[in-house]
Amino acid sequence: MILDNPIYWYNNPLWTTAATIAQLVGVSIAAWAALESRKSARAAKQSVELTAQAMKYRDRAYIALEWSGINGLKSPDDVLTIHLKFRNIGSTPASLVRQYNYFNINEDTISLSDNELTARLSSTSILGDVAPSQDFEINMLCDQSGQFIALTPQSFQDLQAGKWTLHVFGRITYRDVFGIDHETRWSRVYDHKNKSFPNTPHFNSIT
Repeated sequence: MILDNPIYWYNNPLWTTAATIAQLVGVSIAAWAALESRKSARAAKQSVELTAQAMKYRDRAYIALEWSGINGLKSPDDVLTIHLKFRNIGSTPASLVRQYNYFNINEDTISLSDNELTARLSSTSILGDVAPSQDFEINMLCDQSGQFIALTPQSFQDLQAGKWTLHVFGRITYRDVFGIDHETRWSRVYDHKNKSFPNTPHFNSIT
């Protein structure tokens, strides 16, 4: 029978065409499977990278200035004291915590750029490690020369009248558990009208 004759099928163009199509389909399916496999591998790698990046933001340490206050403006004989309270609001510890600050009266530093303000700062102390939800305080009693700032009656009146400016700024540097270094900058100026100590327009950030 013709159906049992392999020579017939071998020489039949329909069979040859069908076999060729089957091979092409097989190759196409294999190529598609390989492409999809590579796509899945890339997607999995991207997912891992995005998850790791998200964890670095979600689970890192964040040191923020929580509160600030000032004493020594009730009478001319008081010694000025700036109180600053910081807290690690992140979910993991901060290490190698170091503070830098600058304290001045009647000097126009508010108009300086961030780089110029940073150049004024020098390291004052190493605070070590700060656990999550742990807070710490910095009390500034002296100016950079190490002398206590006691106002004269005239300078006290000038500060209260807004003729003098009291500007305090600084930064906290630290490292998170992922080995990344960060910085918290802060800048406060005495508001003689409201007797408060608000932020200045710049040099207040967390990286």
